[in-house]
Amino acid sequence: MFKPAKAANMRTVVQLRIVASETHDGRRLKREYADSFIFPCNFSSHGGTESVVDGLLVIDETATVTSRYFPEITANCRIKLLPSGAEYEIIGEPENVEMANMWLIFKVRRIKGGA
Repeated sequence: MFKPAKAANMRTVVQLRIVASETHDGRRLKREYADSFIFPCNFSSHGGTESVVDGLLVIDETATVTSRYFPEITANCRIKLLPSGAEYEIIGEPENVEMANMWLIFKVRRIKGGA
């Protein structure tokens, strides 16, 4: 049975935030999130990706998360880092490693306000 190498260091504690309600405001979809369970994971940050958008320097903070398998973790969820309170959205569908329902690997992108 395959075990991801990063599963040995699951020291970061995060809280899953699931969609509590969705409303359509014209063309825009607005989601409200509610706190769910807390779980340990390996949170590997990559320092962000720099790009220039409309003449402004933008840093897109991304990370890869490795955790035990939880069927509640889906593409429309968010996670919250408990040590810092930073919130991240899940990018794409989490990978159920070897379809064994033991490990999940997924990418996240930080959610934060702009200037």
